[in-house]
Amino acid sequence: MKGKTGLILLGLLCYLAFLLANVPARHAWGWAASSAEMPLVMGGISGTIWSGEARQLAYNGANLGGVKWRLSPRGLLQGSLLYRFNLRGQGQQLAGTAGLAINGDPIISKLKGVIKAELVAHMMQQRFIQPAGDVDLDLHGVRVEQGRPNAVTGTIRWQSAGVKSPVTASIGSIEFNISSREGDIKTTIRDLGGPLSVKGNAALNADGNYQISVRMLPKGSADPGLVQAIRALGQQDGSGGVNIKYSGQL
Repeated sequence: MKGKTGLILLGLLCYLAFLLANVPARHAWGWAASSAEMPLVMGGISGTIWSGEARQLAYNGANLGGVKWRLSPRGLLQGSLLYRFNLRGQGQQLAGTAGLAINGDPIISKLKGVIKAELVAHMMQQRFIQPAGDVDLDLHGVRVEQGRPNAVTGTIRWQSAGVKSPVTASIGSIEFNISSREGDIKTTIRDLGGPLSVKGNAALNADGNYQISVRMLPKGSADPGLVQAIRALGQQDGSGGVNIKYSGQL
């Protein structure tokens, strides 16, 4: 009798999950957007919660293009709500897995693709400096706890890096190698060629303290405007390099 009751309950749960998964995505999103202020905006929504797409996706006003998603059944078995997604827009393409852990913390994994640097600045609501170039992402995993990242692994490359405003300058390409251990996130920074030699490290500790230490050395091919801007950032050493150090707490 107990076995039969268990099978009935399992069947009811599966049926309920089926009904929820087939709720039209536009209705679910309309309810979510009306119940809370969200920086994420979607338009042209079709499909269901399980599998669907939106023709327009924007974050903090930055237009990212269209996105397709599909629910990951494996995530449900692990107690997480995870979606595999593919985003395509003008000049950018991202694919990966994103969702929420059972405690509500965001989860991102296997994030690969490229996005315009100016869009990244727009999403972060950074208006003073307008960057140029493409941000190439290859992140194996990102974990967030209490609104702060506590684990990030992977590589970020700022390709054809530059600045459009307040000055115009070409920087080259810069690579950020990120690793994590016991809540501490460490990043090694280096240039990949170009008019600016860049070497440094950054760290975000489990207690929220961060440190950034970077040395920049303009090469002979560097634009005079870039040289002047770099020298204004920190203390110049005897060989013409500029040492930049920041620390604080998130």
